[in-house]
Amino acid sequence: MGIMESTPMRDTNLSPGWHHQDILAAVRKTGTSLRALSLQHGFGASTLQASLYKLHPRAHAIIARSIGQRCHALWPHWYDEADRPRHLTPYQRIALSRGKTRRAA
Repeated sequence: MGIMESTPMRDTNLSPGWHHQDILAAVRKTGTSLRALSLQHGFGASTLQASLYKLHPRAHAIIARSIGQRCHALWPHWYDEADRPRHLTPYQRIALSRGKTRRAA
């Protein structure tokens, strides 16, 4: 068995999704910012900004809703067509199954 046969291939059928600057511009067009959305939903000030670069299902759902898109349209490499995360860490799986969320007091 050669290296190519044993190495999983990345799904080449996935579209690249939106560039992070396009997402930022779309959020700004709605008259708000990632920082404001983050604080409004009880996250730290930079959480939504950081979620542009790593998997964060709740933060992504907030961003997608704010600009009228689906998570899969923005991040097809992270979400399937039903907007379910493709890959979750064990902590993320537990948090999502418990409905864990932070809310502003």
